Amino acid sequence: MQPVYAWSGKHENKPIADLERMIEGELAHEAVAACRGSTAVDPATGSSPALQKDGLSYLNTLSRYGRRLNRGTTPWWSIAMYKAIQAGDKSQCDTIWQRVAEDVSIEGVNREEGQREQGPSPAPPQQPTQ
Repeated sequence: MQPVYAWSGKHENKPIADLERMIEGELAHEAVAACRGSTAVDPATGSSPALQKDGLSYLNTLSRYGRRLNRGTTPWWSIAMYKAIQAGDKSQCDTIWQRVAEDVSIEGVNREEGQREQGPSPAPPQQPTQ
């Protein structure tokens, strides 16, 4: 699993077709990127309500696909990230990602051969460089 990328808005949301093929670890990876990105602080205003709204919306979409994988149960990481986004607390996003690495089965996807293989534990979220 690759390090968490810097999600910066709904223009970076994955297409539904891609989400439908993801396993839980991949969905959680997307969710933590949205969590971290939507809790980013705008230096001018101190917050970004539009970005927060977009992050919550994408998280709801990711949660829907996570529920499909969990037989109708919302993944714990989805609920925790929702609360972190609402609180505007990026550090909670990082803490949740650490738990995901421990609790969720994470697999790598060999896209060239089109088959799943067991991969290493995911890298912790990367702090954005400025």
